[in-house]
Amino acid sequence: MASEGLAVEHLRAYLRDLQPQARALLVAEIERGAVCGAQIPGAALILEELRPVLRQAGQRLARVASPARLFFRPVEPFLVDRSAIRVPAGRMARSALQPLWDWISTLLLPAAVARFSEEVARSLGRDDGALAQATRRFQDEAARAIGAALDCAAADERAARRLAARIRTDRPLQAARTLQIVLAHQDALAHVAARLPPHIPSFDEGQVDSALRLLKGAGACESEALRQALILVADRLGVFWQLIRLAIRSAESDAAAKVAQSPFAPAVDMVLAEIRARVEALRELCKRGRFGEAPAPLKDIHDAIRAVRTEMDLLGDSAWGRELAAIRAAVSDLLRTELESTVGWVRRLLRPRGPGEVLAGAIDPGDVATVEGRIGLLAACRHFASELALNQVAPRVHAELQTYLDTSISTLIEALRHAEGVDRSFRQSQVEAAVRFAAKLFGAEYAALLARAAALAGLERPPARA
Repeated sequence: MASEGLAVEHLRAYLRDLQPQARALLVAEIERGAVCGAQIPGAALILEELRPVLRQAGQRLARVASPARLFFRPVEPFLVDRSAIRVPAGRMARSALQPLWDWISTLLLPAAVARFSEEVARSLGRDDGALAQATRRFQDEAARAIGAALDCAAADERAARRLAARIRTDRPLQAARTLQIVLAHQDALAHVAARLPPHIPSFDEGQVDSALRLLKGAGACESEALRQALILVADRLGVFWQLIRLAIRSAESDAAAKVAQSPFAPAVDMVLAEIRARVEALRELCKRGRFGEAPAPLKDIHDAIRAVRTEMDLLGDSAWGRELAAIRAAVSDLLRTELESTVGWVRRLLRPRGPGEVLAGAIDPGDVATVEGRIGLLAACRHFASELALNQVAPRVHAELQTYLDTSISTLIEALRHAEGVDRSFRQSQVEAAVRFAAKLFGAEYAALLARAAALAGLERPPARA
């Protein structure tokens, strides 16, 4: 046992003495050997020692191309890290990659995967052309096999259930379909991606026309990969909702009925789906009490709703009009509940308490931060009240809070002036919280005045008891 420990220390000392370039080459060779199935003694220890050293030195570790990584490369622009439940059509959760590879390699195409892995091992680092050809052959074969399996599942409910159970991921059929579409149309998608600008800060008329020509030239508007092509455009936009301009421009009309007949109508569906996803993200922030982070997504939601209503004529009964109305109602219901409970939170923290009710120490700083975030959210809601159907509740709650703070702060300061001992530290924390809330409601100047008054009250000592 002692000799083994000594050997490990000798190995570590040797690795520490290596030049940076030699360290990087050693890591790359070990990873390449692992891809080829080689068993290298001490590989885990060597990688454990060298990877942190290389990262600290600022050296980027090139990721060795495994068979799975090569196979999934065309899907990378469409991967999302969100929960699979929220993955929009046309995209795929990153967490679905391993279950899909397991299904393909063990059940769908085990022999083809074994053959592909052998070709990768032979060509990796030696013949890039042969590696690319082997990858493309396997991708084409997999696309056909996945398509056949999905067609069978579409025709037979029991087959669909069996297939879903075999893939073992959330929304497995959607993930498999997305993979099949991307693999089958990867040339057209690569053509679009290569010719789009890296960033489109303003999707003006000229940019829209250019994007339409590109998509039509690639045959995207007539392809099942239209959503993926639109995703490539959307990911380069400065503002996601501008994607609807493709559908409007293609229809040569802003009337919802005519836009719905455009081949690019799915762009509108995608924008509405993204707004809904952001509403759910806002709901999750509120659920976790992270109200300080809520104004940013709230602004995105507001801007997108206003833009859709402005850029398109949704008068009359249309599916998009009903969808947008449902989104506004969902936002309004969510925020109304949170705003109306804010008054209760403030009163619970700041209410005057008798000597027997005073808690030891101070009020919970986490509660103070939560209420401060709630008041910040209220301010954002007042600003966005019209589009979010909060015209009545936001101003009313804001007025209630202003009235309550205006009348209670003087009481809190007076209580601090006459407090002592444990009572004094608790009332001090109440006044400090009130000053922070006032800064959100009345502004920094008014809060500074309150802070000075509170400081003077804190310096005063209560009169001695007879």
